[in-house]
Amino acid sequence: MDRVLGFGGSGAPSLKVLAGGKMDSPKAPLTSGIGGDSSPTPSHADLREGHLMDSPSRSEMDARLEAVEARMDARISSMSSKLDATLAEIKADRVRFAHVESSMADMRNDIKASAKETVAQTSSLKTTIVVTAIATVIGLWGANIALLGGMRDSFSAGKDQGKSDVQISQEMRDLKEQMKAVQEALDRYSRQVQQSK
Repeated sequence: MDRVLGFGGSGAPSLKVLAGGKMDSPKAPLTSGIGGDSSPTPSHADLREGHLMDSPSRSEMDARLEAVEARMDARISSMSSKLDATLAEIKADRVRFAHVESSMADMRNDIKASAKETVAQTSSLKTTIVVTAIATVIGLWGANIALLGGMRDSFSAGKDQGKSDVQISQEMRDLKEQMKAVQEALDRYSRQVQQSK
């Protein structure tokens, strides 16, 4: 592989070194040097007179390599610290997400417990309504019996028996219809309560 040594576009000579380490003859000019310059190849006389710079010494090369190493170490260190900071943030986010998940699980459990409690209270409310309806029917029935007893007492006292009989029988029919309506309403309500369970 051929290498071309050059010293910029200032017109300084360039030198082409062939793969075997031999220098190219200075007969033909180079068409591409380092930096894109097209300066001619130096002649043997130019090389003997020292127009070309000497190659850097070993200590200069070591210093350059150490500087490059130091810059690379600084970059790697910077990247490493940034990566460590990012990993720490990810771990902190994981902790926060775990806390959020546990809070959501607690909320779900609270909602389930509240739902069970609401169902139990609703069942208790249904029982209370049924008992209240039955007590109301019994109370109406007792009031009707008292009314009938009063009517019978009137009848036995001898008040207008003809009117009383018709009136009592009419009131008895009305009372029976009322009792029948109350009983039907109670039956419907009991069926609704049992269907909702």
